[in-house]
Amino acid sequence: MELLGRYRLNAFAKMFPRCREPFRAFACEVQEATWTGHVEIRDRYRSAQVGANGHVVFGFVEGLYLVETQIRFDKGLMTVERAWQKAPKTVRGSSLN
Repeated sequence: MELLGRYRLNAFAKMFPRCREPFRAFACEVQEATWTGHVEIRDRYRSAQVGANGHVVFGFVEGLYLVETQIRFDKGLMTVERAWQKAPKTVRGSSLN
């Protein structure tokens, strides 16, 4: 598949170096992939969240970093729409005192 928007992955990885290697590996895999549908993506990425109209969200580094994509299987294109860091979980009522 052709990967569009890779610059978004690179810019995000500069801010969060921990995701640099997983993003690099993901980009390489996408470019070598010949996926024809969501089933193949779910088989490879069990935690992928598949939405309507070709939207898929991938989680990296135990789901801490998320990448939203738009996939056009008919054209062999994956576009990175955005990447973000998931907010850390907090325990209600906990105290650091």
